[in-house]
Amino acid sequence: MRPAYLIEAEKLRANPEQWAALQSEGSVVILAGPGSGKTQTISVKFAKLLHEEVKSPRGIAGLTYNNESARELKRRLSTLGIEESKRTFVGTIHGFCLQHLLLPFSELAGMPMPNPVEVANGTKISELVERAMAERGSYENPRDVRPRIERYRRSHVDRTLPSWKETDQETAELCETYENLLVGEGLIDFDEMVLRGFRLLKENEWIRRIILAKFPIFIIDEYQDLGTPLHEMVLLLMESGVRIIAVGDPDQSIYDFTGAKPELLTELSEKPRIETIRLRLNYRNGRRIVSTSLTVLDEERQFEPVRADEGTITIVHVPEGFERQARVVCEEIIPALTSGENPRSAGEIAILYNDYHDAAVVTRAVRQAGFKYVGGDKQIRYENTPLTRWVEDCAKWCSGGWYKAQPRISWILDFWLAFNRESVGLADLREIRHKLVQLLWANRDPDMLLKDWLDKLNEFGIPELAKKIRARSNEAESYQHLYEAACDPERLGGINIAAFGGLRGASDHLNLLTLHSAKGLEYDSVIIMGLEQGKLPSFNAVTEYAKREQRRRFYVGLTRARYEVFLLYSGWYENAYGRRFQNGPSEYIEEVRRSLA
Repeated sequence: MRPAYLIEAEKLRANPEQWAALQSEGSVVILAGPGSGKTQTISVKFAKLLHEEVKSPRGIAGLTYNNESARELKRRLSTLGIEESKRTFVGTIHGFCLQHLLLPFSELAGMPMPNPVEVANGTKISELVERAMAERGSYENPRDVRPRIERYRRSHVDRTLPSWKETDQETAELCETYENLLVGEGLIDFDEMVLRGFRLLKENEWIRRIILAKFPIFIIDEYQDLGTPLHEMVLLLMESGVRIIAVGDPDQSIYDFTGAKPELLTELSEKPRIETIRLRLNYRNGRRIVSTSLTVLDEERQFEPVRADEGTITIVHVPEGFERQARVVCEEIIPALTSGENPRSAGEIAILYNDYHDAAVVTRAVRQAGFKYVGGDKQIRYENTPLTRWVEDCAKWCSGGWYKAQPRISWILDFWLAFNRESVGLADLREIRHKLVQLLWANRDPDMLLKDWLDKLNEFGIPELAKKIRARSNEAESYQHLYEAACDPERLGGINIAAFGGLRGASDHLNLLTLHSAKGLEYDSVIIMGLEQGKLPSFNAVTEYAKREQRRRFYVGLTRARYEVFLLYSGWYENAYGRRFQNGPSEYIEEVRRSLA
């Protein structure tokens, strides 16, 4: 039988750009617009390289923007016969730096690490920022200072350059004070992982040679979102002979607040001896959605829709305000979408909004209307972390996945064993594996209440273990939030594990998301709410750079839809303090209206 990756590779032959990306031999930048099939392209490319070019024991490192993207790439690779092993790394840049740079080389390179590694959680970081402000005599709002410190650290990687102090001396000194406090507490944060990783590579040529020997190829997804630290590391690795396959789309860069810089992908594509390939075909969106989104983006792009259908865009004016918009969505738009000649399932409908203030209003309306949903107000739900996603997988396996091999028990066991390696010896891992299989096998009941099922996991010791995992600082808290939600009748109380295991992607659950969170996803129908001038684009977006990102955010929202888009506005809005702004509809509404005329 032919390997699975070769079968999938043949399917790419019909697309000239995808085929060129698959056959490329050196470092390459793949510019991939919405719906261009880039995840399938890079997963087949990963499998092809691992089978045909990279000889054991060497391997390939796959870097992604977040854990969710890593999860999806791992799933795609698994279907191609590529399972996790010592030859592969698929994860975030933070995970790579910790696992493959900091832990093995820090001591040898004279850069001591806290032992054991303990990552500061959000509460601790805020506390240290306030202490740093007090030491520096700053009287600003800590909520404004913390994002500024985070962005400055991510933007200024090389502290030896004059720009570190010259750009903003006050912020640079605040950063240094905060970092000293972090070290004094024996802690590290996620930004520090990447900053230390960069320093190890920059200052130690022998570490770069080791990385080259282990991972001669790096495949990097969503490059435009990963910021300056990764870019500087990539340049160092390329100089050492590492082959880089960078995939992304500057048009979908919407994380400026985290330090993302879309121009870095363009800069990389212009380096000598780097091939650039643009995936032009759009397999997702209807033709009208493609043309309208490009009008809003206001960039010259040669994207070609593959699908024959037009798709629809409907503008809905709701003069009574945002709360009424939410009721219109629940009482009129969703019932119309889920009935009629071509009904959509709730799981193929996404409601997108601006921020957590909007999330609370939308979640309340959806609950009052009696719809099941995923996402929404985080105060009602629970944090999406590797541990809580693993618990969801366990529930899915116990409620029927065990005989469908979906999710695979090997995935569940591998995650749990990796989780335990941080706190127990190797001799105990076999017993832990055995006990987990026993636990899951004994609780294969799809009708079992989520709370009762979680009680079994609690007896197994998950909460206690999560508290010991210092390198995953928010896991214990996120699991506790999940358990509290399962105990609360107003949240997840009363649902069984079959419902819980199928929450994400379930056909009967609406998807409630911020525009930022929707990136990388796709649905049949997308409803975008709160399109008021001052909210989107934000009144804070005063520079041309900021205005371009706001435009890209709306573009990302539009291009999540395969068939239908609904755009809702009132022409006014109230902020969190009750102040009303009557700025009229978003300028994007007017641009869409002209495009549809």
